[in-house]
Amino acid sequence: MTAFGRLSFTVEDVLKSMKSTNIIGNGPLSTVYKAEMPGGDAIAVKKLQLNQKLNQNTLEELDALGNVRHRNILRLLGFCYNNENSLIFLYEFMPNGSLAGEYHNKKEFGWATRYQIAEGLAHALCYLHHDCNPATVHGALKPSNVLLDSHMETRLSDFCMAKLPDDAMCSTAYISPEHEPSRDEKSDIYSFGVILLELLTGMSAVDSEGVSIVDFVRGKCTEIRRTEGSLMDILDKNMNKQSAVKENQAMLMLHVALLCTNRRPFDRPSMRDVVSMLSEKTPLRKTVMDFHCTLTQGSTSAFPM
Repeated sequence: MTAFGRLSFTVEDVLKSMKSTNIIGNGPLSTVYKAEMPGGDAIAVKKLQLNQKLNQNTLEELDALGNVRHRNILRLLGFCYNNENSLIFLYEFMPNGSLAGEYHNKKEFGWATRYQIAEGLAHALCYLHHDCNPATVHGALKPSNVLLDSHMETRLSDFCMAKLPDDAMCSTAYISPEHEPSRDEKSDIYSFGVILLELLTGMSAVDSEGVSIVDFVRGKCTEIRRTEGSLMDILDKNMNKQSAVKENQAMLMLHVALLCTNRRPFDRPSMRDVVSMLSEKTPLRKTVMDFHCTLTQGSTSAFPM
C-alpha cells in the first residue's frame, strides 16, 4: 500500500472491509465501500477493474497526486496495486454522499447550497488546472465525483482518473462535443458547465429522449428571447421551497454555464475566469440574454470582454 501520510490501519483492515454489506456505490468497472477502520474512523474504498496493467510512469504520477491538498478536493489517503488489473483508492469518507446521490434522488436543497457547491467545484478545478504542480486535468468530471461533506461543502474526487489507461470512467453525457481522445482543461470546463446547468434546472444531463441539457437550455433561451419571457422560468421550481433564489446569482450562473458549454473549446473561459465571475455574485460584464444573442448571431467569440 502506498500511503500519503501516517495511517492508523493496514492493508488487511482495508481488505476485510470490502464485503457486499459495505457497498455504497457501483459503476461499470468500480465498486465503492464504506469501511470502518479499527480505530473507529470511516474511510471510502474504491476498487477499480482495469483493462491493462499500470506502467511505472503511471504509478509515479499517481504517487505525485497523493500530495494534492485543497479544501475542495477530496483527500487521497493512499492506494493499493497488486500488479494485476485491480487498483484500490482510499479516500476520506463524505457523510453527505455525492451530488448525484443528493440531487437526482430528489433530496432538495436551496439556492444558497447550490451556489456554494458550484463555487467550491470551480475552486477545485481552478487549483488542478492552474496551481497544482504538475497541472492536472480531472478527465472524468460528473456529479458522482462531486462529494459533499457534513457542511455541504464540495469535495472533488477521482481527479487522478485521467492518469489511468482506461477511459471507462468518463460519462458520455458530460464529454465535450469535440470528443478529444485525450482530455484537457477545456473538456473539464465543458463538463463543469453541464453540472452547473443541472444545478440550475434540476434536470439530468440527458433526458429520457436523449436530448442533452445543453441543447434544451439553449433552445429555451431562444424561445424566451422570442417571447420576451423570463429566464428565471428555466430554473428548478423546487429551489424556492428551501430558500429564496437570488436572481442576479442565478443569471450569473446561467451565464457561466453557457460560456463553459460553448461548442468551440477556445471560446470557453479558463477556470481562473470562472472563479472570478462566480465570486462577483452579479453579472457585471454582460447579461445572459446579450450573451445568448451573440451565440445565435454567430459571434466568433462567446467570452465576454
